[in-house]
Amino acid sequence: MVKNGYRSIKTQKAFLSLKEGDIVIVCDTETTGFSAEKDRVLEFSAEKFLVKKDYEIELLDGVQIYINPQFPIPPKVTEIHGITDEFVSDKPIEDEVFDAIYKWTNDAIICGHNVAFDNRFISAMYKRRGLEYTPKLVLDTLEAAKDFIDAKTVPNNKLETVASVYGADKGMVFHTAKDDVHVCGKLLQIFLDEYKEAAGITSETSLSSEPRTAEEMLASIMSRKAELPKRLPYIKGMELKVRHHSNNNRLYFYTDCGSIWYDRYNKCWGHNPEKMKVPFETIDMEAFIKRVLWLTKVETEADLTKVKTEGAQWFRSRN
Repeated sequence: MVKNGYRSIKTQKAFLSLKEGDIVIVCDTETTGFSAEKDRVLEFSAEKFLVKKDYEIELLDGVQIYINPQFPIPPKVTEIHGITDEFVSDKPIEDEVFDAIYKWTNDAIICGHNVAFDNRFISAMYKRRGLEYTPKLVLDTLEAAKDFIDAKTVPNNKLETVASVYGADKGMVFHTAKDDVHVCGKLLQIFLDEYKEAAGITSETSLSSEPRTAEEMLASIMSRKAELPKRLPYIKGMELKVRHHSNNNRLYFYTDCGSIWYDRYNKCWGHNPEKMKVPFETIDMEAFIKRVLWLTKVETEADLTKVKTEGAQWFRSRN
């Protein structure tokens, strides 16, 4: 559920301000470093989406551009994204590709993950040519992730972490602009659905209705707090407790979907159907187990039998 803060409401309002027919550019960059003034873009990738009815988005086009920075790439930076001096040696320089990047980004609705970083580098490109970079609207899936993922249940809000929570990381190579953009496009759709649901927007009210104020959206969110999600293919938050039974020793994970336990004697997962908020078979157990292993600080499912227990309640979450 959307958090009750100004920034959360502001983020929700930005996402839900999209109208049918809008074009959204999801973009990402790989660079030679962190300084937008001193460093340069090595790779620019983007995907163009059309906003359709009920906040559904359709992929229209994509682009991937490599750029020769005309100076050596620091080895530590190459370790992150894999782009080498040799690879970019025959690629066009910034002057030769700027027009193409300008066509994708000028006066556009821009979306990205921690998009402020990419926007700084794009803005620097514009400034070097005496131009001003002024996106029509900026949407950040990083800020959206903070609204819907319990910070205590994930190590960070990096793109690969957020993607894994929602099952959007399959087959992706992160820190390559092309794959990062593709994942971010998936997250854009996911968070549009999340915000739409949180604000109580139906197919009859979405897109064609007048934008609601932040106060009205917050009131809608609060009134729906007790309602169950319509679709929940992932676990958003959990706490861990240990319960000792006469015939077994279980680790209980209290999640937003209900209580799920691991029987450490029989080495199997189970649940109480009466206490589940969603059908157990709809839960992505592969993603859930990954988070369980992180939470309990063990490497494999078999290692759950070794988790030390001290008292009836062990811990709520890891910081």
